Amino acid sequence: MRIGIDVGGTKIEGLTLSTDGRELARHRVATPTVYDAVLAAIVELVARLEAGQTAKATVGIGTPGVLHPGRRVMLNSNLTCLNDRPLDRDLAVALERPVRALEAAKCAKRLNLPRRWSQKRRKPKWTNRIRT
Repeated sequence: MRIGIDVGGTKIEGLTLSTDGRELARHRVATPTVYDAVLAAIVELVARLEAGQTAKATVGIGTPGVLHPGRRVMLNSNLTCLNDRPLDRDLAVALERPVRALEAAKCAKRLNLPRRWSQKRRKPKWTNRIRT
């Protein structure tokens, strides 16, 4: 069983998938603006998604902003309470399991979601031809 969490500026949505990829549950909560409240909301959401299941699920989280590879803290998040915080490590401690975090745009690209979510607009190709 796998749980995917999407942290956004207005909502945090979670989804549970079975081992064969079927959706088992989906829940949504409003996004708090304080870091500890964001952690608590995600922990509560994971508990709701796991309710009635026999085993702990793996957890992946898509975040606004970028997880700095060296410092392992969030940068450039529009949810400003996440900036300069180790979200993945704090969630791993709170959930008592490893958590994989990735910026939301990269999650969409890896999952091959529709263009409106993930793909950059293509730039026109300019040529060096002079029209006469």
